Amino acid sequence: MRPNSVTSTLVDRQMQRWYAAQASQRAAERQPACDQPGDLAQARLSASPFLSLRGLQCQGQNGHVTIRGRVPTGYLRDLSAILVRSIDGVRRVTNEVEVLPLGWASAWRR
Repeated sequence: MRPNSVTSTLVDRQMQRWYAAQASQRAAERQPACDQPGDLAQARLSASPFLSLRGLQCQGQNGHVTIRGRVPTGYLRDLSAILVRSIDGVRRVTNEVEVLPLGWASAWRR
């Protein structure tokens, strides 16, 4: 029996809808279940491949996010602000991240 082109088209459309629904469900599971920009910013920095960014703290309210903590370089300080600024709903970022001086780890251990 040869497949009907109309039937196969309908089946293809149903399969495409199913795949799209599965993809959106997986995307929703990966994202944190929060709507606040501060929570989203904290989740984004916590998922960063840079370990120093994972220790930063974010607080947000009404589209304003404040980042606090310490990092070893100015590049990571700027990167934290860029990552947070790219989140939908963030209108203003206050970057209060400190750049630690060179050799701070050896002085800290004493």
